[in-house]
Amino acid sequence: MLQFKFHNIQYKQNKLEDCLTMQGEVTNESSKDYNCVAFRVLLYVKTVSISSFVFTIKGFLKSQTKDFEVRIPELSYAVAKEITAQEIFAESAY
Repeated sequence: MLQFKFHNIQYKQNKLEDCLTMQGEVTNESSKDYNCVAFRVLLYVKTVSISSFVFTIKGFLKSQTKDFEVRIPELSYAVAKEITAQEIFAESAY
């Protein structure tokens, strides 16, 4: 079973443009190593989904923690303070 735990999720402004980035750490709590894992992210303002996207992490060993940073070009940094919830889950892995 795919088991991953996310920590220290933060939203920051992209240094080169006025778009949002999501940064944090993820730990592989599965019992196996993966060559690549695709994660689906859903961002919400109250109960309305404002963004859905996928990002990948390559070379993910069991029990390993990795930093990640994902650019979200469709959202400006001003939206960051309005985000009330997020869902992040592994969509596929090999």
